[in-house]
Amino acid sequence: MSTIPFQRFYGKLLLFGEYVIIKGAVGLAVPFNRFHMEFVYAKDQHSIRKSTALLEKFLIYTRQHFSSKDYDFEGFENDIKQGLCVSSTIPIGYGLGSSGALVACFFHSYCINKVAFEDINVLKKELGLLEGYFHGDSSGLDPLVSYLSNAVLIESKDKCSKIQIDPSTAKDLDLFILNSSIERRTAPLVDIFKEKLSNSNSFAKMIETELLPLNNEIIQAYIHKDVEIAKGKIKQLSLLQYENFKEMIPTPIATIWKEGLDSGAYSIKLCGAGGGGYFMGFGDPSSIKDYEVIAF
Repeated sequence: MSTIPFQRFYGKLLLFGEYVIIKGAVGLAVPFNRFHMEFVYAKDQHSIRKSTALLEKFLIYTRQHFSSKDYDFEGFENDIKQGLCVSSTIPIGYGLGSSGALVACFFHSYCINKVAFEDINVLKKELGLLEGYFHGDSSGLDPLVSYLSNAVLIESKDKCSKIQIDPSTAKDLDLFILNSSIERRTAPLVDIFKEKLSNSNSFAKMIETELLPLNNEIIQAYIHKDVEIAKGKIKQLSLLQYENFKEMIPTPIATIWKEGLDSGAYSIKLCGAGGGGYFMGFGDPSSIKDYEVIAF
């Protein structure tokens, strides 16, 4: 069995930077303690069967791609045989970092050479490789935020840092998430974005000259608690995404999104890749009916 006690890890929210971090824009991600995941020993056969297949496949992947000098694969295998399973409230396919939290659980309990990953950027790369089992290609951001349980500022593809943020800022901006009740896969949506960048000069120009600068300005305003500036720029971001990311906005959500733009009561934006899962909002969501709304 693992010699390190199991620990609970939270989901994550990419507050700002969706898609544009691919182009080198700044991103800001935070842990979201409304949802969590942890390893436990199952008390019933149903729970064991549900998790065993996943963990066994993950064990095979990690053994094939990582060194036994860094990870206790034997301990992981023995724990699976003893009924190790995943206890989670993080919905899968909703952009809240379920696979990242699982990687954080694994790294915490079974990495035996953590000193090799003390540098945050080295750690992010390693966690991304571990999460590659789920996504094929991962930045490592989701598991990093879950593992550190701390806000992370993404400054470039290869550079990030822990950052302290006043938790009252989200409340001052009336941040909420909206459940579309639609599962989604990230990879096809990212492919659409990259294809549009390559094939549409107007889209590429909009990203470079409008969306990137606006995203970076919002993050700076958020970090420095310039709430009124952030509110105004978030409204601009909401309109820009609504007009240019149609493929990432399901029709029912597009209707709600447009109502917010027209009324000024709230602003909706993508939460990660979009396409389904949760969407992020700022303002008063009381007029939104028939959808689950969760305050941050």
